[in-house]
Amino acid sequence: MNGTGINPILCVVTSHPIRGDPGEPTGFAMMELTHPLGVFEAAGIPVKIASIRGGHPPFNFFDLSAPVNDRYWQDKRFHDERVLGDLDLSRYSAVFFAGGHGTMWDFADSPAVQKVIREIWEAGGIVSAVCYGPATLVNATLSDGSYL
Repeated sequence: MNGTGINPILCVVTSHPIRGDPGEPTGFAMMELTHPLGVFEAAGIPVKIASIRGGHPPFNFFDLSAPVNDRYWQDKRFHDERVLGDLDLSRYSAVFFAGGHGTMWDFADSPAVQKVIREIWEAGGIVSAVCYGPATLVNATLSDGSYL
């Protein structure tokens, strides 16, 4: 918990930069992270951002004309994503998987993503996703081997 007494929401974005055989750039959809971040923070809910590889993940649908996008783009914390597999998941009350085409390549088969889903769900937390983010749930299994 933080000073507000609320456990943060873990926001997860893809680390995958290339889309399919044509080799087109991809990543996560900026607006599918920034708009929910704005809602969470306006409600006083703290957030942390992570990706499979950490660092600065690839963006897709980059648009700074939207004020919420520009606000987060200017915030240094937005550019310091943590490595998903390194996190203490007991600190989070929910996980939110942002969309974008890159999720189709690295979410469904990632052991770190599967662990996040399993641990947060089994602790009574919320597992959520938007647009292509539900690709995360394709192989999501619980500790007993059943699918989420």
